[in-house]
This record gives sequence, C-alpha cells and structure tokens, in this order.
Amino acid sequence: MIHKAKTFIKSFKFAASGLINILKTERNARIIFILGAIAIILGIHFKISTTEFLIIILTIGMVFMAEIFNTMVEETHNLFSEEFDPKIKMIKDMAAGAVLVSAIISLVVGYFIFIKRLLP
Repeated sequence: MIHKAKTFIKSFKFAASGLINILKTERNARIIFILGAIAIILGIHFKISTTEFLIIILTIGMVFMAEIFNTMVEETHNLFSEEFDPKIKMIKDMAAGAVLVSAIISLVVGYFIFIKRLLP
C-alpha cells in the first residue's frame, strides 16, 4: 500500500513538472493561464452562480488542455525531425485548430456569462 502511495506522489510530481514546463516555455500557455485567472477574478467580483463558475472553469481547462496537446505534437515532431513534411504540417495545423476552436468556445461562454454584468 505504501508503494502505491509513493508511486502516486511521484506521478503527481511528474504532472506538476509538466505544467510548470509548459508555463515556462510556451507563451500561449501563459496567456491562457492569465486570461483564465482574469475570468475567475471577474467571476468572483460579479458573484456569478456556481453553475456559471463551473462552466468557466471547464472552458479554461479545455483551452489549456488543447494547448498542452498542441505543444506535445510540436515537441514530438521537433524531437524526431525538423524537416518540413506536409503530413506533419497537417497534424500540427489540426492541433492548433483544436486550440482555436476551444478558445472560440471559451470566448462565447465568457460573453454570455459576463456581458449582462459588464453592460448597464
């Protein structure tokens, strides 16, 4: 049982290290993190409902996860080759597209939650 707990703690350290690395190395991840923090602060300021708060948290997480996967695709490609390959370009473009789609969804959600509070 103790071995399982140590393994769990070790895996948590690896995950935390991954998050720290992406925040250190990826400008887009830092922007997502800052905008997410602003959305949370606005949610607290405007006293949004629990449901609205959960939706905001889920959309922030969705955008951040998409950025992590996008970075993973790019880093994996860079690990094996820096040569141009049209198939790799297509894969990288799709991963970037996932970030864009999730960011647009997040903006729409933020608009509907905050617009009634920001406009008189």
